[in-house]
Amino acid sequence: MAQEYLPAPSNIRLADLMKEHN
Repeated sequence: MAQEYLPAPSNIRLADLMKEHN
C-alpha cells in the first residue's frame, strides 16, 4: 500500500495531463 502514500509515476503523469486539460 506504499503506492497510496507515494503516488506512482503514472499517477503523476495523469495529474499533469489533467492539469494541462483543465
